[in-house]
Amino acid sequence: MLTLGLGATGDAPPEYLRRYKLPEPVLRPTHRPGDFDREMVDCPQVLRHEGKWLMQYTGFDGEKYRIGLAESDDLVRWTRAGMILDAGAPGEWDYGSAGGGWLLRYQGGWYLFYCGFPQPGYEVGPGGTGLARGRDLHHLTKLPQAPVLRPSPGEAWDSGGIYKAAVYRVDGRFVMFYNAKDQADGWIEQTGLATSEDLLRWQKHPDNPILRVGPEGAWDSRFASDPVLNRIDGVWHLFYYGFDGRHAADGVALSEDGSLTRWRKSEHNPILAPGEPGALDCVHAHKPFVLRHEGVFYHYYCAVSETERTIALATSQPLQH
Repeated sequence: MLTLGLGATGDAPPEYLRRYKLPEPVLRPTHRPGDFDREMVDCPQVLRHEGKWLMQYTGFDGEKYRIGLAESDDLVRWTRAGMILDAGAPGEWDYGSAGGGWLLRYQGGWYLFYCGFPQPGYEVGPGGTGLARGRDLHHLTKLPQAPVLRPSPGEAWDSGGIYKAAVYRVDGRFVMFYNAKDQADGWIEQTGLATSEDLLRWQKHPDNPILRVGPEGAWDSRFASDPVLNRIDGVWHLFYYGFDGRHAADGVALSEDGSLTRWRKSEHNPILAPGEPGALDCVHAHKPFVLRHEGVFYHYYCAVSETERTIALATSQPLQH
């Protein structure tokens, strides 16, 4: 099925922003007692390593988030490889959950950023950004410096909690895009930028939030969240999801001048919208991860129906499978 996110002009989006949804999820919760991903799967990130495609994702068992790994040869069929990061022990800052992960390969090792919560449940308590490190993905150790990014004090835009981080090395330094909420009753999430020289000490940008919610009534009037950076034909693209209080969808912002702090939202937003009633993503189609392989853009996202939260895939061209 072709889903086109039409902007105010009504023009069709360029080919690289077109989205053909696969009819079935690529990863579902197991619904098996005792599994860390029994109830929900969420927050996909896909990368290539040693001849295989890897997906780190978040699982929820009804009480806590944890992070798991899946493997694929073709980006469509995925096999679970187990949990790679557990929540903390009682009394630790991430006892409640450890989810919303982001993997970075650097100097021969793996770094896993994640969102930790102090209490069990669905995002209970102000979240912060943790960091684990290891030589391989099944032997990760949480660093004692965590959380490496915390909510700001007072009534700042990110004082209510830090959520998912996406970390890159750009021009010799590390940059982190993250979404966070304020403490107001309306719950507004926006996107900020932080930089680091060593992955441990992070400086929030003074112009934060660098991607703000839209005006009242817009598709992203409540959330502008889960940013993912791509460089496409020499232009920085920041994929993100928006929420208007009822449904969440995916969009994109562009930086024509090369800045990581000045973004223009695409006139074609949302580029990936919820499906028809009864579809696997009829409630939300959000939390993007976008990569390019052999000329095709693969857009992984969290699909939410009335009964299930899964990981789904849309592509810029129909796949021949």
